[in-house]
Amino acid sequence: MNTPKKIGPYQIIKRIAEGGMAEVYLGKTESRFGVSKLAAVKTSLQDGDREKLKEMFFNEIRISANLSHQNIVKIYDFGEFENRGYMAMEYINGVTLRELMSYLQERNEKLSSSFVLYIIHQVSLALAYAYQSVDPQTGRQLKLIHRDISPHNILLSFEGEVKVIDFGIAKKQKDNALETAGQIKGKVAYMSPEQVQGQELDSGSDIFSLGVVYWELITNERFFPGTTTNDVKQSILAYAVSGLEKAKFQNRADELWDVLPIMLHQEPEKRASDANELARLLGTLLSALHPDFSALAFADYLKDIFSTTYNSNLEHIRQFVDYADRTVATEVDAEGFSEDVGELDEFDTKILEGSFSTGVILEKLASQLVPPKPPELPAQSILTKMLSASPVPPRPVLKVDLLAGSVPTIPFYRHPKRPPPKSGNFGFFTLCSIAVTAILFSGLTVGKSAIPLKNTEPVTAVVAATTPTAFQKVSAPVVVEVKPATPVVMKKAPVLGKGKRSTKARMVAKAPKPAKRAPAGRTSQVKAKAFDMGNIRNGMAYPSGTKCVNCWTNVGE
Repeated sequence: MNTPKKIGPYQIIKRIAEGGMAEVYLGKTESRFGVSKLAAVKTSLQDGDREKLKEMFFNEIRISANLSHQNIVKIYDFGEFENRGYMAMEYINGVTLRELMSYLQERNEKLSSSFVLYIIHQVSLALAYAYQSVDPQTGRQLKLIHRDISPHNILLSFEGEVKVIDFGIAKKQKDNALETAGQIKGKVAYMSPEQVQGQELDSGSDIFSLGVVYWELITNERFFPGTTTNDVKQSILAYAVSGLEKAKFQNRADELWDVLPIMLHQEPEKRASDANELARLLGTLLSALHPDFSALAFADYLKDIFSTTYNSNLEHIRQFVDYADRTVATEVDAEGFSEDVGELDEFDTKILEGSFSTGVILEKLASQLVPPKPPELPAQSILTKMLSASPVPPRPVLKVDLLAGSVPTIPFYRHPKRPPPKSGNFGFFTLCSIAVTAILFSGLTVGKSAIPLKNTEPVTAVVAATTPTAFQKVSAPVVVEVKPATPVVMKKAPVLGKGKRSTKARMVAKAPKPAKRAPAGRTSQVKAKAFDMGNIRNGMAYPSGTKCVNCWTNVGE
């Protein structure tokens, strides 16, 4: 199949992948101000029923165009090209999870537990967002179900990011507009039992599919045996969580085994209530078992094992960009210019012809603009002329004829320049003197108000330590001594005038008893780097406490 050179406004670099209903290309936007942006351009296939494929393609656009999450590939643009739909998505420079699993299977290696928990945790966050997302136009919760969670639709970037793609067969809960009787969509090897049976689905179906991916990452083996589609379907229908072999989780933490019934129980009501519940549990496990984990370590791991792919992608993009730039430069040169100055307008033509100004031609104008070259003089004469020259040109003398009553005018360009006024310190000293005067005046005013009256006596009041109450203002200063739990002793009021005394007594409230402090709460000591999964094994509620999981009580039955 030929690779198109351009799809919509995007220049195509190479083909990335091809699926059952669409193909994906690596494209680049046209350069604007010297900047272009890479994008993954997805189009519907040319073969088959074009109208049906285009309808399914635009259904994916309607569903996922408004999704904006760090773990979901974003859609930038969409449109129609040659009777096919296309959409420009965020380009992820990396590999699919299927490529990573194939690499591990070829070398019989197992992925680190920290990387497994990280990948499943990030995907569960994406599923939780898609299910709880809200339509920005109607404000209703979408409750999107992906229905095709598999290693093929999980991207791993070389920067350590995990992205979910392909919402092509996703649907809203209780929305069967695109369903047909008996039709099953998705990859059979990762379907839930209710999806194989054609029952109504909820978010628990995506959680089961993610559990299958989790099992295969841990064990490096296929979850459902079978070589044909019918064999895989029969294995799914006969599946029970009690039949899982714990020996497959050898050399793994017990907590990883305890997570399985939450994801892979055959009964939907005994799984995690939603993907958000699962994400909280996996995040707690990751931080408890691997507290030093970093996404950068995962990025370094991918760059190490896929170094050839990483360097090849960068080199391919660089070569295409260089080729595109050379092509654009060649096309620009082929257009040509008129003497490298573009086309001439009427004004430029008149200047060249010399008819713009009467009696002036281009040669004379050029001779006036370019000053003539001064004649060469001997070195001795030049030095003598420089020494004899006056450093300051003389100022023009203005003569006024008072009798005639007229003043000769001087052109503005011959006016003598006046020297700038000399800066003095008068303003600074003036401000300093004003500030000092203000400070002295305020000091005298405050000092005068602080001098006591002649006919005043100091009053001593012994006041109990209590809350402040309203006191009557007196003109004399009051000396207060605070003593707790002591009765109030009233003294004589200060003399207000000649032989006059204040007759009003002051009342002081008794000090209230201090309130008893509540005993400090006890804090529980949590053992570092430990995570108790006993509550899950015993059928108790796990961290959020929203649902009981009792699948392990009947494992032996």
